[in-house]
Amino acid sequence: MKISKGERFIYFWQYGMLGDFMAALAVAICRADMDNRARLALGFPDEVEAMNKFHYVEGWWPELQAKMKLSTVEPTL
Repeated sequence: MKISKGERFIYFWQYGMLGDFMAALAVAICRADMDNRARLALGFPDEVEAMNKFHYVEGWWPELQAKMKLSTVEPTL
């Protein structure tokens, strides 16, 4: 089962497993308005897309949790 870069980003963020830069990026994406979020997506498209799914797609997070339990993901980003 393939885990995307964005999915790993969200999963690791939720469990406090991101490094300093990626944790700060997660906070920045969460705090950004839609215009600034679009700007962040220019440099970090996978992370912004996944954060949007986390916030706006019902059931996405529980599905990701289940997917991660079935996967053998390395504990690094």
